Amino acid sequence: MTTYDSSAIEVLIGRTYATAGDSEWNTTEKVDRGDYLEMTGLVHNKTYNEELPVVWLYPKKWNGRVILWLDDRSCQPWSGKRRTEATVNT
Repeated sequence: MTTYDSSAIEVLIGRTYATAGDSEWNTTEKVDRGDYLEMTGLVHNKTYNEELPVVWLYPKKWNGRVILWLDDRSCQPWSGKRRTEATVNT
């Protein structure tokens, strides 16, 4: 089992996990891209009325590792032409 530094998570979300609130995931699109699935949608924090666009690139042969990629341009890097150029390594 992999461990993580909870203080890093607190910095990223601006609160502790215990006070993060109640969130839900809503899928808006799911596309099979061969070796991986691309799922777009919104994470809605019902407690703080916050919404965050998310793109999941989920390899069909997942190795259990996760990469969190944050971008102040939201999901724009994955839109249009750049989406088709993306490569996912499993």
